[in-house]
Amino acid sequence: MNMGISGFEPSFLIGVDAIRQAHGSRLAALAGRRLTGFALVRFAEDGDWFAD
Repeated sequence: MNMGISGFEPSFLIGVDAIRQAHGSRLAALAGRRLTGFALVRFAEDGDWFAD
């Protein structure tokens, strides 16, 4: 899937357990840190926001 970002290869995870397995240690390392940025995803085709 080409998302227009050079070198980016998306992976789609379903469920908390899959997210925890893939990213748990990196997410845990963020505990207690200040949030300084974020991203939102909107589908250009229909203008809907990504609900996940």
